[in-house]
Amino acid sequence: MSLIKIDAVVDYVKTIDLGFPEVEEVVQLEGGYVNYIYRVKFRVEWRSQKSVVLKYTSDHMRLFTQMKMDSSRQEYEYEGLKLLKENLPADYVAQIPKVLHYDETNRVIIMQDLGDLLSLKQRIIQNLNSSSSQAKEIGRGLAQFLLFVHSFPTSTQILKTFQHDLGRRLATNGPSIIVERCRTLLNLTEDQIQIMSKAADLMIKSIFDANQQLTVGDFWTGNILVDSSGDKNLKLYVVDYEAMKIGVPELDVSQMIAEMYLAGRHYHTSDNLQLMIDEFLTTWMMDKQQETTEIRKEKKRMIMIGFGVHLMRFYSDWSTPESPDVNIKAVQLGADYVLDGSGDMVDSKKIFTFV
Repeated sequence: MSLIKIDAVVDYVKTIDLGFPEVEEVVQLEGGYVNYIYRVKFRVEWRSQKSVVLKYTSDHMRLFTQMKMDSSRQEYEYEGLKLLKENLPADYVAQIPKVLHYDETNRVIIMQDLGDLLSLKQRIIQNLNSSSSQAKEIGRGLAQFLLFVHSFPTSTQILKTFQHDLGRRLATNGPSIIVERCRTLLNLTEDQIQIMSKAADLMIKSIFDANQQLTVGDFWTGNILVDSSGDKNLKLYVVDYEAMKIGVPELDVSQMIAEMYLAGRHYHTSDNLQLMIDEFLTTWMMDKQQETTEIRKEKKRMIMIGFGVHLMRFYSDWSTPESPDVNIKAVQLGADYVLDGSGDMVDSKKIFTFV
């Protein structure tokens, strides 16, 4: 069954044995490049809800239909949502949407509709994080959520579910191309190119060697929905777990920082963004105080390398007519962090001070 058309979604909802009322309207939502996401609106309320969200995972990318993708990735999303919903403390700032229905055969998840919340990416771009206390709370809340995921006990069943090559292959897309980017776009010495190559090899090896800790896998500002009517009512919703896997925790951290930086820098919105980054990184690293100095240093090293690789991989997504040189600056900054993270600078440099 294909649900890439709205009429097909309407017909599909009629077949679900959940007592849904008559559908009033189906609206396709902007849900990234990959999946088909719809808001299904009912004529009358269902369990105090006027609508639900339906996510359909096809065997191709939504915006690039010629690019094939393994639809089994939705299994990891469902298992991740179920795991976190059952175990995530209710008083955490960061929560997840509730799953209402899962159809493994047709690759469909129906979830709680969180409404028209802006993502953290949109809020940064629009400079809406105006309160310093709110910016810090967002940083702390995201770090708290990550620490919970990273420290979750990995039973035999969890290892069996989340130790998969799909997530590993997606994670190695970045490091596998950075040497080419350096040669094409930057004026680096051959010695620097070799350092970049070794850093890429280290990152790829770490991804494939990971065998203990659960990671989100795609932890970025576009997957964080922000619900706030004031500092005291802040709530974050972390969505999209298709890339959840046994992996490298530091790469969850570096991806979020890189995306915070990209959104703020390229749209020239810096209101309290540095506070958010500082609080996020400090809170996550504070949990590592009992570890040896050498272990902490290696964690910082992987965060710096991961940050640099992410900038070099995704720089083209942030090009703007107003900033024609922004791509090269992003690639150069990414290279600087990979080079510094590969050497002694990792121990002496105050990392991630941008704004």
